[in-house]
Amino acid sequence: MKKSSRWIPAALFVAFLLVTTPLEAQAQLKPEPVTKLTLGVVFQGSRDSVTEHFRPLVNYAARKLTPTGAKGMVVVASTAAQMTKLLEEKRVDFYMESPYPTYVINRLGAARLLLRRWKGGIAEYRSLIFN
Repeated sequence: MKKSSRWIPAALFVAFLLVTTPLEAQAQLKPEPVTKLTLGVVFQGSRDSVTEHFRPLVNYAARKLTPTGAKGMVVVASTAAQMTKLLEEKRVDFYMESPYPTYVINRLGAARLLLRRWKGGIAEYRSLIFN
């Protein structure tokens, strides 16, 4: 009877190790970052070149704005109207565009201006509209 009483705690200890080992292994795996931040760009040319150009910016912003260091994604729309639709459907978190399309998109109520960017090393520029 004494031999069986010694094996019970040992068997319980082994069972405990077998149950908790897979849980520890799962906890050590890092989950893949989920896309959390989406940048929209209006461009009518090759989508690949624009996506690659803005990918570092959106990935940097996603890492800084989310605690898990999520990845960003670039969505290219061919027109300002298409960008407005993407913004209304919440498929784009923020977008970058020239002044006039930004004015049109903001006027429709799909977005509002938060930041300005320097373009070509210049903070502001002027243009003329001829009729």
